[in-house]
Amino acid sequence: MIDVIDIFRDGLRNTKRVPPGRATPERLQERLRFIERHRELYILAQAVGQRHCRREQVILDRYRREVMRYISQLKACTELAGPIIHPVRVSIKNIQWCDYVMTPEFHQDPTLTGIVLPSALVFSLNKAHKEQVKAILHVVGL
Repeated sequence: MIDVIDIFRDGLRNTKRVPPGRATPERLQERLRFIERHRELYILAQAVGQRHCRREQVILDRYRREVMRYISQLKACTELAGPIIHPVRVSIKNIQWCDYVMTPEFHQDPTLTGIVLPSALVFSLNKAHKEQVKAILHVVGL
């Protein structure tokens, strides 16, 4: 039986970085494939965390839920004022699985741009995320 760790390890080994340079249609396609592959690796990393790094995953999930609760309360308060319309520039960067502190969808949601979170919550979330990434890489053997 193939373990999620083996799939994750193989995915990391087989995902090559996109070389920097001028934006061309081919390079854009490479970047999109790179981002999609790392979204898949993020999902696998969460599975590894659930199975093998339970303590770190529970702590991180608790802070993620706290952030979402805070944002939902904030959005409920700001709905009365109406939308703020501003241009959103979409940037396609070489985002790796370990760059997603919350989720890929959350990370790329332009409606969350500019939301200010309490610094203590951000500090705790980032610390828990670093511990989870470190634990997953230790379990995977990288």
